[in-house]
Amino acid sequence: MSDRWLEELVRVANEDSARERQQLDERWDRLAAGTLDADELAALRAEAEGTAEGRAAWEAFRPLGTDFEAQVVARLQADTVPAATLAPVVPLRSRVPLFAGIGLLAAGLTAFALLRPFLNPPLPDYTISYNSGDRSGKAISIGQPATLSLQPKKTRRGQVKVQCWQLSPDAVPKYWSGCETHLESLPDGTLRVDLPAVATEELATGTLRVFVARPGRFPAGTETRDIDPEGRWQAFSVPIQAPLP
Repeated sequence: MSDRWLEELVRVANEDSARERQQLDERWDRLAAGTLDADELAALRAEAEGTAEGRAAWEAFRPLGTDFEAQVVARLQADTVPAATLAPVVPLRSRVPLFAGIGLLAAGLTAFALLRPFLNPPLPDYTISYNSGDRSGKAISIGQPATLSLQPKKTRRGQVKVQCWQLSPDAVPKYWSGCETHLESLPDGTLRVDLPAVATEELATGTLRVFVARPGRFPAGTETRDIDPEGRWQAFSVPIQAPLP
């Protein structure tokens, strides 16, 4: 096996690690299959661009195209040798670099498994509070400044993000970038979203679904549960109403 194939083995292992870190939100499988619609594709790309892990997952799952597949087939055919022409057994000393490389790869994967709880700690439980103009603590008023505050119940370690989706009785969930655009992470671990009036004017009467999660672990906007059984994310429903007359 050549160094080139060993590099391929390492690359595949890295992609598997990225796949595991993402906990496979169904959108990654649909990205690989090419079945995401334009809005879902744009939302996933925007989310992935925010972190190194997300960008790695994007590269791992994006469709590679027919040209790449043809190159792989050609390479495999070129490396296929008839049994009658096989060379004699390679001396052990020639195999040492390969065994050493595989050993280093195994050691790296083991180290990743041991360090993973520290690199990607569990998501703490959050509570939410919000105020907006004349509906302080009750709803977000369209066209009024609003503040959303997500407080962790215990010390937070690691990066956490917020993502919002608009829900209305007569429409499917629609991704809204306002929460991510105006997100601020405070020293005490609180995640605060300060929305100016011009931002809330983009909203429609209904419900704002607010998700908090580690980067790359957000569910689809159609998710109706408030707590993920595996502890990857948490969700809150915030009413959106017209301002009082």
